[in-house]
Amino acid sequence: MEISKALKCFIGAQGRWAHASELALANGVYKAAIPATGTSDLSDESGIPFKSDLEGAFLQALASGPGVFDTLKGYTRRAGLRAPVAVSAMPLTGAIVPEGGAALVSRFSLDADALEPRKAAALAVISNTALQAPFGTENLVKELQAAAALGTDIEFIARISEGTLESGAATSDVLEDLAGLLESVVLTGNERLFWICSPGTATLLSTMRSGDDAPLLFPQMSATGGFLLGVQALVSVAAQDSLLLLDASAIVMADDNVKISLATQAPLNMIGEPESSDEEAKMISLFQADLTGVLCTRAFSARLLRPSGCAILSGIAAAWGGE
Repeated sequence: MEISKALKCFIGAQGRWAHASELALANGVYKAAIPATGTSDLSDESGIPFKSDLEGAFLQALASGPGVFDTLKGYTRRAGLRAPVAVSAMPLTGAIVPEGGAALVSRFSLDADALEPRKAAALAVISNTALQAPFGTENLVKELQAAAALGTDIEFIARISEGTLESGAATSDVLEDLAGLLESVVLTGNERLFWICSPGTATLLSTMRSGDDAPLLFPQMSATGGFLLGVQALVSVAAQDSLLLLDASAIVMADDNVKISLATQAPLNMIGEPESSDEEAKMISLFQADLTGVLCTRAFSARLLRPSGCAILSGIAAAWGGE
């Protein structure tokens, strides 16, 4: 789906999805931007409901970013934001029982701690000339997707790490370290396992050998992910210097619709670098500078249901890379 065309219509309609849908129809780009079956009942900024295939398709595509959170959504437990979660303390087990015998019982209970939402936001400012340039909106959409995914992943990994009891420091024996993580998480053999690591750790693993002339230890790994000991590895800078092994079925997730809004007349405090002081900041007018601000936000939350669902290994670079 060409979601950049949807964004062009949204900007051309001054941030109103109802008008953007009309603009898409008038310009013959509606079919290019909308899947045949996509229909969503959404609301504009004033809270007035209307049916907008254009908005639903665009926001769904924007949420399908390259991040760990969105990749895992299909494998985790799902819940609503601020809603209680039905959980089991241990994985459910089944057994053969004799006629009239007692069956094993696994108790579900409502977790008193509801999933409190966290918000990730990505703000991009782009000149109107650049927006109209070839591939201008395409590049903007990709940047928004990547920024929103990174912000979400940083909080997601922090939340999951809070619930685990299995964590330790890496040693010089890589295979023993990996075996220790697997032993901590694999309890029944029915887990949906994923590794999560940084690009640096993925690069270390993908180039690792037991000796100078030995074959690669993990030939299915690459700097952007792959498979490590048969388990899919996801790469995100949010993992920093740690390697996580998690069971996606032991995680409960919730997320709300991605929202996008425009600003064309607001004053903006521009800072060249994150380390810049307040004195170096420059206040500009988007209108006077012929700029458009595009703000992408999403509400989400996640929690580990049981401590055995995740194990973390820290200090990877020093132990495995010799730093």
